[in-house]
Amino acid sequence: PKLLAADDASADHDAWILLSDVEKVTFDELRADEATQALVALAAVHQACLGRPDVTDIPRRDLSWLAEHSHETAEHLTFLIQRQGLDLGMASIPVYCEQLKMLAERHGAQELTVVHGDFDPGNVVCLSSGQFASLDWGLGHLNTPLVDFAHMAERFTRVEQDQIGAAFAN
Repeated sequence: PKLLAADDASADHDAWILLSDVEKVTFDELRADEATQALVALAAVHQACLGRPDVTDIPRRDLSWLAEHSHETAEHLTFLIQRQGLDLGMASIPVYCEQLKMLAERHGAQELTVVHGDFDPGNVVCLSSGQFASLDWGLGHLNTPLVDFAHMAERFTRVEQDQIGAAFAN
């Protein structure tokens, strides 16, 4: 794809880019080695944004944030159970909230970076250069990079997950 236009974020709008048409790599076509390449490219983005003070206006969704806002999650789950028929016992909600708080305490503050939030084969493109890039950052937020790894890796076998994880960790 070719960059056709771009603009930085301002008080009036978010940052945006417009690319020429690109062909998406569909889920059925994305092999584990390609997913590995795409995750390694995304890890460079994670690394570049790690601990940067200028990304603080991006929403957080890390474990500490989830624990701090567990009451909101509880309200949403209660609504879904009572009004929408979600098949989940009401007794599980306080257990979930307590487990979030316990995990947040156990793991403490983590260094956050910008994550894609929906990094799966449908959001990966192979550029004509052979490099992989990610599209659709609409769910991007601050979190640990493991969020993107887990979202992609769950689609592959355990052996492939280990291989993908080893490359992503480096």
